[in-house]
Amino acid sequence: MQYPSSNETALPLKPSEESVASYQAPPVLGQSSHYVAKWLEAFSARHRHLARSYGCILYKKLVMREMKEANIEPGMRVLHIGCGALPLTAIYLARNGCHVTALDHDATCVEAAGHLIESEHLSGRIECTTLDGQYAEIEGYDAVWISVQVRPKEDIIKRVLSQLKPGATVVYRNPRSWSRLLYAKEMV
Repeated sequence: MQYPSSNETALPLKPSEESVASYQAPPVLGQSSHYVAKWLEAFSARHRHLARSYGCILYKKLVMREMKEANIEPGMRVLHIGCGALPLTAIYLARNGCHVTALDHDATCVEAAGHLIESEHLSGRIECTTLDGQYAEIEGYDAVWISVQVRPKEDIIKRVLSQLKPGATVVYRNPRSWSRLLYAKEMV
């Protein structure tokens, strides 16, 4: 699941231990916000026009800015950890010429994501797989995207950085401003 907004930050990194910063999250509104967002994305994934509107409002500018800052170019191989039922990051990366492997630990989300990817005619550019990001094989990718709700985020970032090929980039999202209230401490 992804919960993008203009209140997220995207942090492109080059591999180094100093790149992993710890973040102390403020108290959360409760786990219910996580489930509401998860339901909204699953619902949107089943309705193509709603998914497109959701993507244009919340994702397109964010992903385009991340791609520019991370120097992502057509033809690059990108791993997206935490694609969710509404894999809009993967879709925008693929539309811009990248070959994307999109992972999520929730098989139901991956199934919904697969249907949306097919309806967008991007099956040849996006491979969607059920796998916990902690066990992803990182070698061979030019960039790795880590979504805001991925957990345990710090452990996954450290693992990714330790396996990343030279010159590859990591982009991870942390909530900022009011959106921090929507995420449990272990999600950020």
